[in-house]
Order: sequence, then C-alpha cells, then structure tokens
Amino acid sequence: MSTPGPRGSTALLLLLLAVGLALRVTALDAPPLDSHHVRQSDTASMARVMAREGTDLLHPRIAWAGPEAGTVESEFPLYQALVAVGWRALGEPVGAARSPSAAWARGVSVAAWLVGAFALIAWVRRRFGGPTWPFLLLYCLSPLSVVFSRSIQPDPTAVAFLLLGLERLDAAVGRRGPSAALSAGLAALFLGLAVAVKGTTAFWLVAALPLARVGRADRDRRWAVRGIVASAVVGASALGIAWYAYASTLGSDGATFGIWGPTAHKWGGLAVWLDVGRWAGIVGTFLGVTCTPVGAALAAAGLIAARWKRELEPFAWGIGGLGVAVIAVTEGFGLHGYYQLPAVAFVSVAAGWTVREGLATLRDAPLIPQMPAFLAVAGGLALGSSTVLAQGFVRDNLTLDRRPAAVARTAGALIPEGPPVVVVDRHAQTVLYAMDRRGWTRDAIAIDDLEWLEVDGAEYLLVTDTSASYWSDTFRSEIAARRPLVAQGPDWVLFRLFAATGIDPAAEEPRSPGPSPPEPASPDPPR
Repeated sequence: MSTPGPRGSTALLLLLLAVGLALRVTALDAPPLDSHHVRQSDTASMARVMAREGTDLLHPRIAWAGPEAGTVESEFPLYQALVAVGWRALGEPVGAARSPSAAWARGVSVAAWLVGAFALIAWVRRRFGGPTWPFLLLYCLSPLSVVFSRSIQPDPTAVAFLLLGLERLDAAVGRRGPSAALSAGLAALFLGLAVAVKGTTAFWLVAALPLARVGRADRDRRWAVRGIVASAVVGASALGIAWYAYASTLGSDGATFGIWGPTAHKWGGLAVWLDVGRWAGIVGTFLGVTCTPVGAALAAAGLIAARWKRELEPFAWGIGGLGVAVIAVTEGFGLHGYYQLPAVAFVSVAAGWTVREGLATLRDAPLIPQMPAFLAVAGGLALGSSTVLAQGFVRDNLTLDRRPAAVARTAGALIPEGPPVVVVDRHAQTVLYAMDRRGWTRDAIAIDDLEWLEVDGAEYLLVTDTSASYWSDTFRSEIAARRPLVAQGPDWVLFRLFAATGIDPAAEEPRSPGPSPPEPASPDPPR
C-alpha cells in the first residue's frame, strides 16, 4: 500500500483545511439564534454596546445591566471588541435578521479557528515531521468544532491563543539566547490572553508541563528549559488571575455572568459529581461529537502510544487537562458542550498519530488478500456511524430558534425606543437582544423585585409563556390590577410600569421599610 509523497501530503492538508473551512462558512450571516443562543446574544450585546458607544476593554458593558448598559463581570472582551470594529465599518445587525455584519461576527471566530490550525500545523511538524494532514482530521471535522468554531462567542478566539502559546513555548524550549526568551515571552502573552478570554482554558495549561522534559543529550539545559516553561505558565496564570480579580469589581446592579460561587452553576461538588445523568451527558458529548466514535478509538490508541512516545506527551496531557477541567467545572461542562472545544486539538493529534502510524504499517506490511476488503468494511462502518451522529448534531445545532425573534417582532414593535424593559423569559437575553432594547432580564420575577426595578427606571414589562410568572395567577392579577396592559399575544403579555405612567409605586400603597433590594440573579446559566 503506497502513501502520498510530500506534494500529495500537502495537497491532502490543503484539501482538509478547505473542507473544514467550507463546513464553517455555511450560513455565516445567520443571527445568534442557533445553538446556545443565550450565550451568543450575550456576546453580541456586548459588541453592540462597544460599536455604538466606543470600545472600552476595561469596562465591558451589556444591555441587560440596566438602561445605561452598565458594566458586567465577564471574561476579557477581546473578541467582542474585534466584532465591534467590524460592525462600526459594516453597520450593526438589525434585530435578529441575517446580515453581512452577522457574518463578520462569525467570521472572526472562523478566522480564529484557522489561526489555531496553522499553529497546530507548526507544532506537530516540529515534533513529528513528515505529513501533518492526519493530525488535523478531527480539528477540521469534529462536529463540536464545526458548530462552535463559528459561533458568536469568545471560545474559538481563546483556543487560537492557547494553540499559539503552546506552539511558541514548544519553540522556546528548543532554542537558546534571545530567540528563546522572545518565544517564551510570546507564549506567556498568548496563553495569558487565552485564559483571560475564556477562563476554563486555564486547565489546558497542563499541556505545557511535559515541555520541561529534556533528553539525555540536553541535560546541561535542564534548568534553563524548566525555567522557560515555568516562566511562561506562571506569567500566563498571573495575567489571567489579574483580569478575573479586576473583573470581580465590575457589575452594575449585580450584572454578572456568574463566574464565582455556588450560584454560578459552574463548579463541581459532591452532589454534582454523584449525578450519573450529568456524567453520561458529558461523556456522551465527548465520545459522540467532540471526537466521534471513530475518532475516540483512534485517540485512545494514541494515548496508549504516548506512554513511550515523548513527542505525544504534551497532547496526552492536554487530554488530561480536559479531565481536570470536567472535575473542577462539572456543572458548567454538563450545561454547555462547547466547554470541550479546547480538547479537540489535543484529541486530533492523538488520533492523527494513530492514523499516520497505521498507514505506515500498512504500507510496509505484506499484503494479505482479505485485508483490504476487511479494512474497507470496518472503516466504512466506523465512518458511517460517526457521520450519521455528526450530521444530526450539526443540523440540530445550526437550526435557528425562531421564537425569540417572533416575540421581538410582535411585542417589541409596541415598545418605543429608549424606555428600559424588563423581559421575563426562559431565554430573556436573546429576546432583549432581538428587540434591540436595554433593561433587565429574568427567567421569573416577583412583585418586590419588579418594584425595585421600577425605582431604577423600568418602564415596560414583557412576560412570555416560557416563564413561571406568566402562569402564576397571583402574579398576573397583581400586575394587571396596578399596571396598564399594553397588549397581549398568544404567548406573551406587555405592561406599562409606574416609571412610564408617572405614578410613584411608593405612593400607591404604604409600605414599611424593608430589606435592601435583592441581588439580581445571573439571568441564565453562565458560560
């Protein structure tokens, strides 16, 4: 069995990249109404504020933080700033419609995926030599990567910085003098940005640790190499810690993505670890769409080989980083499959090594008459099952959720521009973004909370049938008795509030002094 030469391998690599790119640019102009659209709408909302009012990386703001678009405790908004630059030039998306500016937002993510591909190519070429296309198979074709490397989210940008940083660090340990120092400095910067842009990326820094190992011929450089790796990892960690320590001081009126604490619905714990269903979902995502079944089998063989192949160690540790991350951030991984995105690159290399070594073995092995047919059948079954799973996942996750746009089109048209709105909906951020309004978001609301928001200037209340408040007769009767009904649709009701009518809620009904206003909860499970 022959294998492609250098030109053929380059052609296969270019073909693979072209196929991966083609899969990601389909419907690039789609609004953020597909998979995990609450998180996409959050990101797009921050970019919209930047595009309109100027980019301030140190004070990220979001439309659901009140009428003035207050600051929000979030990750470092570099991706949002890049999107805002394009929107100022191209114009913003109108509501939740398809537009070239929506294509720009997704295009930034696809460009980050491509940058990560080139970093991965450089890294595996240095460590393995020879053809590099097998190492990019899953990176290009993983269903999870196809979906989330085109999302209006910061995750693809963080992965690009992670791969750039690890590639530069790998280059640094093989160099001496100023060249090594420059590569190590770039590695620390890129890795630090990766962690600041997406906090969970920090767990994949463990992939840098095996780079500190040296061979017998380089033992005189042992401490120099360890110093390079340690300085890059410590520098990156310091940059990430500095940002999140600062971000914890942000958040107007409690606006936060819920980065810390038990209310963040992110971290692990005994109750979460004992939830068998949650673990089944996480493992199922990893085997079914992060790797695909055939990719998981190939990666497992690569992990076994990593026990005696030093070149594979960083990638094996990278897969181990996923295990550490899942244990520490179990609830987050259970809620959001895209948390596994950084693992795709490391799994891809492990699987690619198996593919490359398998092809070389077949090339050199004596021909067995039945072997080609057996391999064809087995490979066809494996690829066929993986393809069916992949197509279903991609199709389901790229399907747009029309409901938020429909609510925005009907109820939103009745709300004048300017007045702040309280949206109560299961996906309240998406509805508020689609309406292009500012205000507050809740998945349910009580009268006391609403009255405090009225004091802060809320003028309209929109409640949809996806919220428990809509179905509460007590809540509906209290609202209808004291706030004018503007309109109602088949699945929503819209009220004017005291701030719009000019009535002082305190004068309507004497109230005894109560506790301070409740801290608003995170409007949706955090990223």
